[in-house]
This record gives sequence, C-alpha cells and structure tokens, in this order.
Amino acid sequence: MHPQQRHSGISPIVSAILLIIIITAGTIIFYSFIQSATSSTGSQIERAESNLRGFLKIESYRIGPGYLLIYLRSIGGDQVIDNVYIKDARGNILGTYTFKSPVSIPEGELRTVSIPLFTIQGLQEYKGRIQVFLSTSTGASSVSTTIDLGKAVENPSLKLALLAGRTRGDGGWSCSVGDRSLNKDYIHWIYLNLATGKYMLRYVSGGSTADSEGYVKVYIDQNGIDLSSLSYSERYALGPAVVFVNPYRGAQDYTVWVKDIRGHNNTYTLTQLTSNPNDLVVDAVVFWEDLWWPGTSASLDNYIDHVVRVSVFYNNTARIEIIHASGCYLHFFIYNPTNGLPEFDSIPSLVQSYMDNSYTLPSDLGIVYVKTHGAGVPVLNSYDIWDPVNGVWVSSWPPVFRSG
Repeated sequence: MHPQQRHSGISPIVSAILLIIIITAGTIIFYSFIQSATSSTGSQIERAESNLRGFLKIESYRIGPGYLLIYLRSIGGDQVIDNVYIKDARGNILGTYTFKSPVSIPEGELRTVSIPLFTIQGLQEYKGRIQVFLSTSTGASSVSTTIDLGKAVENPSLKLALLAGRTRGDGGWSCSVGDRSLNKDYIHWIYLNLATGKYMLRYVSGGSTADSEGYVKVYIDQNGIDLSSLSYSERYALGPAVVFVNPYRGAQDYTVWVKDIRGHNNTYTLTQLTSNPNDLVVDAVVFWEDLWWPGTSASLDNYIDHVVRVSVFYNNTARIEIIHASGCYLHFFIYNPTNGLPEFDSIPSLVQSYMDNSYTLPSDLGIVYVKTHGAGVPVLNSYDIWDPVNGVWVSSWPPVFRSG
C-alpha cells in the first residue's frame, strides 16, 4: 500500500478519537457548571424560604365547628396578615380566605387567627390533609395538618331546624293570632346545615308523605337576591331556604335584602355584635319559604316567611334573633348546640308531646320558640312568640334567645 494512502486511512480514526475526547471534556465542564448553578440556586431558594417563613412562628392550632384557629407569634418585626391560602396534600389550591380587616401582629406578641372553613367552597366535600399558607406584608408562614373536615362542619352548633304546621284535623288553616295548637298529621320540617347548606325536608299531609334533600344556596360574598328576575323553576331550584353569611362575622353592621316577585325590596340590617370578628364562628341569616315542598305549586314569592339570625360563638354558645316572621302557618325554631337536633323521624312525636303537655317541651329537645298562627313579626303583639320551655309569651323586641 502506498504510504500516502496509509496516512489518509489513519486520519479519520484519530479525528474521531479527538472529537470524542473534546465532547466528553465539554460535557464534564457543562455538567459541573449546571451542578454548581443548581446548587447555588437551591441554596438561594432555601435561604429565601427560610427568610420568608422566619417572620412568623405558628405556636399551635385548633379545629372547631367549621373553623380553624391558628395561634401566631411575630418574631421578625410587626406583621400584617391579609390572605389565607389552603391547599390539599398535593399542593392544589382548594380556596382562599381574605380577612375583611387585616390581622396585625406586633413583634413578639401572640395573636389568634380564625379561619371559617365553610366559607371556602373547595373544603365543603374535602377530607384529609390540608396545608394552610398565611400571606403577610413581608412574606409567608405555613402550617399543615390532617383534619377531618367532615367532623368540623357536622358540629351540632351549625345545624338548625324549622317546622311549619296547620291546626285543624282536616288540614285546614287557622290564622288566629295566639293559636298555639298544631296537628302532627299536617306539618313539614327542614333540617339545615349552615356550613354546607345541606338540607333534609319532609312534608306530611294527612296520609301522604314526601321527602326532599339537597343543598340550599349559601351566599358568602353576596348580600341580596332578586326573586323578580327569576322564573318559577329558578326559584324552586333555590330550595326551601337561602342563607346569607355576614363576612364581617358580627364586627360591624351588615345589610341583607330580598326583592320579592312583585319587585318589593325587603331589607334587614344585622347590627354589630362585637368589635372582634374572632369572637364568632359564623353570623348568618336564614330566609325560609314555608310554602316550598316537593311538588308544590305555590308561587314561592318572597322567602321571608321566617327570617332568623343565627350567631355562633367560639365558646359553643349561640344568639338567636327573630328578624321577620309572618303567615298563617305555626312555626317551630329548633336548635341545640349541645345535644344536637332531635332525630329527624321523631318530629311528629315531638309535636304530639307539645300538644299533650299544654304547649310546653323540655329544653333538651331544642325547641327555642314558637311563632303562632297568624303572627306577624316585627310588629310584635302579646301573643305572637311563645317560649315552650318556660311556658311564657315573649314580649321584648327583638326576640333574642341564647343557646349553649
């Protein structure tokens, strides 16, 4: 073979080897650079996160009926908490809670932050581990824990019941103010959870019975509803009641309104109860349409047949205020934050016991008050509201009851 040919054959092999060496060296240099950069960036993130979370210390937390209490201490200057972000175990955001009045925490001091869990829509059906992130003016702090949210919102203090009934044996009406009588064969009642809006309703008329269950509308960021703009089917879809939650939790006056199908506006003011919203779990007003039942043909005209304010405090007590009630139906309001509501199926027997004992019942059954047939509140007369526990007529305005 010619020498020149042999030289030409070796050159491609040498070139390939040199190329491999160059690529390998370049890869090592590039890998070292990336590792260095990643390590540097990771350290920066860790330092930033450490600084971010170093401003607040979470001392402890507590779960209550529909709320989460977090005890925070500022360890890095004065802090102001604006928002709360709640995520599931995978980091998906379930919802956000914004404080109406930002929470200020002076340096070194301990403050309690209360988060009404039921105001966060993503938590209504969620159970399991949640992560709570508290955003501040200078950073964030977080706490995560496993919470059975079902138990949180199923607390008895968040449940109430309303009953409507007639008096005559044939199911006929009585509109005589002061008439406290009731026929257990012509009644209907609703059990309602303020946290979730879930309800159960039973309608009994003579020998027929109809049941319904579902969710009523709970308004958190809306303080009114215009029924005149809704069709009959849309009004029926609202269910037997609507609930408005006071976003200020009783810390300032809050006005709610319902415009009926004739265009008349019914406005009610929830007066301030406290200067500190953290005193209350929930401050809500329930609007009940007592002509709603499965298959009803009533107009469902105003949802103000019974309007009651329920203010639940963190010490498991409650304030019950009748705001408006009217119509020929007799009404029971039932609430028992200690023992819970009576068994749903026991209501007819409870009504019979009420009749057999001269319109009285023991306190452990939770019958807070009775609106008599034909009564109209707030024009309170001497025989509008009956206290079945103490066996007396209620004459003060506004009629306020305390439970727990």
